[in-house]
Amino acid sequence: SRPGLRWFYTGGLENHPKVLARMQMSGQLLGAGATQAAHARSPFRLTRLQANAEWDLPETRRSPAGLPTDGTWLKKKRRSAGGSGVSLWRGGPPALGYYYQRRIDGISASAVYIGHRDGAVCYGVTRQLIGAAWTGAQGFAYCGTSGPWPVSDRVRSQIEQIGDRVATAFKLDGLFGVDFVLADDTAWVVEINPRYTASVEILERVATIPAITMHLAACRGQRVTVPDTETRCHGKAILYAPRDVRIDAALAERLLAEAGDWHSPEWADIPPAGTAIPAGRPVLTAFASATTCEEVEEKIKGQLHLLRDRL
Repeated sequence: SRPGLRWFYTGGLENHPKVLARMQMSGQLLGAGATQAAHARSPFRLTRLQANAEWDLPETRRSPAGLPTDGTWLKKKRRSAGGSGVSLWRGGPPALGYYYQRRIDGISASAVYIGHRDGAVCYGVTRQLIGAAWTGAQGFAYCGTSGPWPVSDRVRSQIEQIGDRVATAFKLDGLFGVDFVLADDTAWVVEINPRYTASVEILERVATIPAITMHLAACRGQRVTVPDTETRCHGKAILYAPRDVRIDAALAERLLAEAGDWHSPEWADIPPAGTAIPAGRPVLTAFASATTCEEVEEKIKGQLHLLRDRL
């Protein structure tokens, strides 16, 4: 134990509750603890929050018995992150540690919130890139974000209601995210991420107050408000290796030189010279800004195309 130490966690640690519980004994955790995270991650606890709500939930089952095998249902690993462990249900025996969820066709999106026990404020909404072929990603792998993503007043109301119910039910202080699918002007909630999410660094580019500042304030019991943001859109995408590659010194140096300002770089997660990257694994992340999210995506597509040629 280290008295005075304060800490919080990011992607994936909620999938290791025993590790998280042990770490909680080392200083003060600012955010969801092991029990809170486990409850928030349960797709079946969500059904209790949905009663009389404006938003919706895909039908979810513990067993695949009787489910169609035509791709209209998903098989999802209980402990996963970034789309790993998600596949189309094509039949087979029940698998331990998985659940089954009806697939909703629409726009994959995510909302970031600052929770304060008796409610939450929405920090922003983003579009999520899932399995986009032009990034080299496969299946349901997360491969990028753009935002802030515009939504209708109806969906905005749903998003606000989702945040309040989730924060209150699971006692979430500070940053957390909710992934959903936008279809027929309805937010279909598919997952809760009780921590700092991949969307935060995009939303911070348009915010006047850093998300971490608001996270710390909320964890101290303070109420927070989200100020107006600029209208420019920002985005990122992860390049997945098209084949086994090795990063040579010339490429690593050039990418570092092109990266630009550390606060808003063009390239990030740049691997050191000599790094061997197997086919299908992440190489690095590209960022771009433009007037609309569609323009951002086109700019990043161009960046990744040029990088593939260098590889």
